[in-house]
Amino acid sequence: PVAAWEIKMAVYNEHTEVIECPVLPLRGAVSFPGVPLSVEIERKISLKAFDEACKNNLPILLLTQKKIIDPAPSAEDFFDVGTVCRVKQYVRLANGNVRLIADGIARAEVLSLTKSRSKEGAWHSKCVLKRILCEENTEIKAVRAEAEIALEEYASVVSDLSPKLLAELVSVNDIGEYADIVAANLFVDYEAKMKVLKETDPEQRLIGVIATIKEYTEIAKLQSSINKKVRSRMDRNQKEYYLSEQLKVIRSEMGEDAESDPDIDVYKEKISAAELPEEVQSKLMKEASKLSRMPQNSAEYGVICNYLDTCLELPWNKKTKDRVDLTAAERILERDHEGLEKVKERILEYL
Repeated sequence: PVAAWEIKMAVYNEHTEVIECPVLPLRGAVSFPGVPLSVEIERKISLKAFDEACKNNLPILLLTQKKIIDPAPSAEDFFDVGTVCRVKQYVRLANGNVRLIADGIARAEVLSLTKSRSKEGAWHSKCVLKRILCEENTEIKAVRAEAEIALEEYASVVSDLSPKLLAELVSVNDIGEYADIVAANLFVDYEAKMKVLKETDPEQRLIGVIATIKEYTEIAKLQSSINKKVRSRMDRNQKEYYLSEQLKVIRSEMGEDAESDPDIDVYKEKISAAELPEEVQSKLMKEASKLSRMPQNSAEYGVICNYLDTCLELPWNKKTKDRVDLTAAERILERDHEGLEKVKERILEYL
């Protein structure tokens, strides 16, 4: 049976109407008028709202939470605009959850939210249904044309957008409905979608959708550019590694030592001749051996070479005998440096 409120909306679709209905909280999703939404509900507050709507043949208000992680929201934790829907179909799952498809009827502004006394009772809302039609004029046509261009560019960058959706949008005449359908299918966060849902003026709503499309198109382009650069570097590194492995195999087949590289041999000779502590010598030998397993033009090859050069330049076994002669030190300071009395005093204190 068709509920009385639906008949009124069909007749007076350019007016507002106050209704009361149960609330189905949404987390990370937004429902739009004219767009079916598939939802799986598992929380008891949601299941009780669903059961009440089905039992009493009531519409249900799909209201998005401000925080996704909040399991038990208060009235302040909901956005003040949602979508009144009717349940198109549903199925009860073995685990007790319900998967349903809700058809969006009209956006609704919440006047009040009340909760049943029980801890897990359903939320109920008194809300105003709003639907404003916009007569087409030259300005509206221009906005619609701009939206179509922006959406085509977005679709060319974001491959997940369905070509079937673009074809269906051609037959949508009302720009408010057009904006809702586009916003519902954009791959954007729920807060961006809520901005669209809150806008009741159809023209301004579509302008907002265009701005969102362009913003996320630029983001998608930037992500695509970054991915291409990363992929290019990965491909180059993989190619260098492959060629390096081939070179090792060729050397092995020719009876040459796979690790025979002039640079590596020089480093190993220097490490052996440096009379280093055993732990240091072992570490540097391992680093020198690493060079044989990477291409010479790789960044890491240069880093290891710099590391070995620095370590080998350190005076591991060279020592100087300290001369702590304060009189001689004071004489040298007075001879080489005029003034700077406090500095010279500090140096002598240190000695």
